[in-house]
Amino acid sequence: MSFRNPFIREKKQVRVHGRFTGGKSECIGNINYDPVEGTLQITFSNPELGKWEYYDVPVYEVAAFQVSGSKGEYFNRNIRDKYEYARVY
Repeated sequence: MSFRNPFIREKKQVRVHGRFTGGKSECIGNINYDPVEGTLQITFSNPELGKWEYYDVPVYEVAAFQVSGSKGEYFNRNIRDKYEYARVY
């Protein structure tokens, strides 16, 4: 059975593993996702904010995050404080 995410356009292919930067963002530098572990790693553009890991993030959330118009806005609304997280040093 296949589920379709209403937030992703059918024609757009989304890579949901490995490293990707789906467009320029003022606050989000790089995004890495491990679909096996469900770990989303975000490196912020501001070096003082550093790198963070978010755990048990579903694939559909990462795909929607990647294609969102504003990465920072999507992150603040849908990821930050919604998943367990830890700073990566």
